[in-house]
Amino acid sequence: MGEERMAKVEIKDGVVYLEGKPFYLSSADYPYFRDEAENWDDRLEKLKNCGLKVITCYFPWRHHELVIDGKRRFDFVGETQDNRNVIRFLQLCQEKRLLVIAKPGPFIHAETNYGGLPDFVCPLSNSKIEAMLNHRGEPVTWPGSECSEDGRSAKPWPLPAPLDPVFLKEVEHWLGAVREEIITPLSYPEGPIFLVQLGNEGIYSNAQRPPWEYDYSNSSLQYFRQCLREDYKSISKYNRLHGTTYSAWQEIEPVREWKQPGKMEDLLAYMDWSSYQWKYMREIYRLYSSFLPTELPYVVNLNPPVAEPFGIDAWLSRVNPDEWPDVHYGFTNWIGVASEDPSVLERYLVLAKRSRGANLEENWGLTRPYGHPYRFATVCYFQTLLAIAAGATGYNAYTGVGTSLWNDHLDRFQEKPYPSHAPIDDSGEVTPKAQIMSFLNEFLENYGSEFLETEPPKPIAWGVYLPYAYIGAWVSGGEKHISQEDTGLLITQECTFDREVRASESDESDREGWTTGSFTIPKCGPALQNFQRQLLSLNIDYGIENLQTAPLDALTKYPFLILQGEFFMDRETQEKLCAYMDGGGKLIIIEELPHLDEEFRKCTILKQREEEILVVPEELFCGGNFGDFLIELGLQRPLVAEGAKQVWLYEHPGKDVQYLFILARNEGTGVTNISYDGPGGSKKVKVQIAVGSGAILRIEGARISAALLKGVNDFKENYVSSFCQVNDSEISADIPCDLLVIQKGDSYKVKVANATEGEVRVQFPDREG
Repeated sequence: MGEERMAKVEIKDGVVYLEGKPFYLSSADYPYFRDEAENWDDRLEKLKNCGLKVITCYFPWRHHELVIDGKRRFDFVGETQDNRNVIRFLQLCQEKRLLVIAKPGPFIHAETNYGGLPDFVCPLSNSKIEAMLNHRGEPVTWPGSECSEDGRSAKPWPLPAPLDPVFLKEVEHWLGAVREEIITPLSYPEGPIFLVQLGNEGIYSNAQRPPWEYDYSNSSLQYFRQCLREDYKSISKYNRLHGTTYSAWQEIEPVREWKQPGKMEDLLAYMDWSSYQWKYMREIYRLYSSFLPTELPYVVNLNPPVAEPFGIDAWLSRVNPDEWPDVHYGFTNWIGVASEDPSVLERYLVLAKRSRGANLEENWGLTRPYGHPYRFATVCYFQTLLAIAAGATGYNAYTGVGTSLWNDHLDRFQEKPYPSHAPIDDSGEVTPKAQIMSFLNEFLENYGSEFLETEPPKPIAWGVYLPYAYIGAWVSGGEKHISQEDTGLLITQECTFDREVRASESDESDREGWTTGSFTIPKCGPALQNFQRQLLSLNIDYGIENLQTAPLDALTKYPFLILQGEFFMDRETQEKLCAYMDGGGKLIIIEELPHLDEEFRKCTILKQREEEILVVPEELFCGGNFGDFLIELGLQRPLVAEGAKQVWLYEHPGKDVQYLFILARNEGTGVTNISYDGPGGSKKVKVQIAVGSGAILRIEGARISAALLKGVNDFKENYVSSFCQVNDSEISADIPCDLLVIQKGDSYKVKVANATEGEVRVQFPDREG
């Protein structure tokens, strides 16, 4: 910044480009509104000294729009309170050459009262604003700004229906003020703001919730019926496909609970409401961006799927970035400790691989209510490496700075400090977390742009067919009934039907192709999670592709394509899969080949190619050795790893450079032996790090040119003398410590942190020091 004029910022394939060059997004959040303005300069300087290039910050609506003497007014310059001077905060960022991702909400969560919304938009305060409703017609709530009867927790308040016209006018008023006062005058390149985040983790931090959770308000149902009209074109076609007799769109009510479907047509209503979930989010993102027009790219941060039942299918139904024009994918976490819970790791990978983008919030110290493991640097570092290894084009430490100087109007319920264990604590002390974060940032400063040019070998992809998830979201991944206590819904996996459907839509009397029998409720998410688990056990990387929207060339880059099969699939997707096979791809379908299209008419495009398709029984797929079965079929293993898992390999397309990410298990010795073939021949790698920790290696030719090794696991109290070796090139420390080594020409830059005792001697290629 300063006197330099930076080129327009762009996002392409999830990567941020500055001046036409890929930019790895190393960032930390600083909640300026929880701190005194006099601390801002010091804390920003310390974040910069940690190697960070980007600051993220929410703009809390309730903090900046006040009601004084019955009149509402905005304060962005600190007239009423010093830490409302967000203009000065952003100017300090600019002075320090720190870029900013602006996050104006309107709902921000961030552990603020009522998610950062002002009290006057609550339906309890303004009866003209309707509440968001769940399937029972009950308001969807969020902790408000008043105490409940126990005097300790927050009273739950109804959330505004996002499409309510009165609420939207208020949102337009807020985002318009943010644009005029903050975004426009401080936009890149003249100012530090270079990205704008819309919403938070969906709309109300609820992107992963099941389809019956929201939104059954009048404004939402009006838009739902509009979507039906756009999808079906005519009420007669809707009636014909659903077996109904409606005379107008307004008569149609969405499903609210799972009822035993007696015929296939009954499934369409569930598909309608589930597919509406992503259309609903798309419309809200469209409205928010229209209220805040800017030439800067918009990003969103989505939270991961919750645990099964319903988890992944429900998430897939709502999170459909392929259908969100001009809004770029990003993600966050908050579902658990990935180094401790394999299910968390697997669901986090679904999130990271669904679409390419940056990790826009990783927990680096919020222990309440997320658990005491986040006190420790290793846990936060592990999850960050996991996201990067899975393809994240940036990471964010939430929050980089601890704070304890906010008032009750903003937040009256959180214990201080917030967070409890930030890299830079609320007194301004730089902690061991900041040291390992600075090591990671220095590695990315040197190699982040190059790393974004690399690709992991992915010999196989999972094909997501969203209509299966639309139905599967309502049912369990297993065979058990879901109790009333769990969900309020009763389901079974097997259903019977009276007939399939007409073979010909044009002749309702034509019964050719009708049959009777039973069908299995489609599912997608549980099978995807099982697929991931088996591929991870072999350290084989993979893609996740949306079969309906992915272009053919995106599929043909995978030698193998696998999907959960069900009884129906639209004609266009069936034809695309046939074209994939025509291009030499090997198609694997689990359990069943589709024989109907999306309207349940006869469609046997794939059935006619049955001899070319490998149809796998579910027993084999779920048996635990399916990965070995794939290898016997010819699936290539880009690397072989023994010992601590998981391992990811990235290869540069133009030079003999590879990156290895190693995440050690919590059991074992933390030693991993890896072998793979590079352009210069076979490479043998050996790495030792603390169990439950991680490492990054940059290998050029047959030598280690950079390494980040964590030998200290403060959480597990495991301490090892780290080392890594590639063929005859070795880097090692003689005592337990965290170690960063970067080659600079003929010399090496070495940094050590968190050593368990005195002076550390480091061995690196051809040298010792």
